[in-house]
Amino acid sequence: MKILSRGITVQVIAAILIFIFAYAAISKFFNFEIFQFTLTLAPVVGKYAKVLAIVLSIVNLLPVLLLSIPKTRRAGFLYSFCLLLIYAAYIGYSLLLEKDLPCSCSGIAPWFTWTQHFWINIAAMLMAMTGFLITNNLIAIKAPALAKADNRER
Repeated sequence: MKILSRGITVQVIAAILIFIFAYAAISKFFNFEIFQFTLTLAPVVGKYAKVLAIVLSIVNLLPVLLLSIPKTRRAGFLYSFCLLLIYAAYIGYSLLLEKDLPCSCSGIAPWFTWTQHFWINIAAMLMAMTGFLITNNLIAIKAPALAKADNRER
């Protein structure tokens, strides 16, 4: 039995991030008018809502593409991390300085509070950074006990 934990870990992280970003982009496209309107109510965004609604919908598709192609996966992890960092910073800013916050998730998870979205973004950021570090061989995933057991079976 070969241990493929590094490759499997990278694929699982990529699949989760692909799902998150694809679902976000698709739900924004299908609910575009609602998403755009909700953005007009959001802190800081208000007057830029029309342009930002288009940009955010497209920006969420890029990590899907990058993470889907093995040769660009490393860039996809880094891009995902940066994008999630921006989202988390915006949510954090809004939570600290705004009182009435509309949900502009547009189908991702409308039942989540802004605080829950913040923590979900942090978790996704950590996954993206972990994927990036693994693909750069900065984190080694080894299972020495399993490797020894595998050698004994032969």
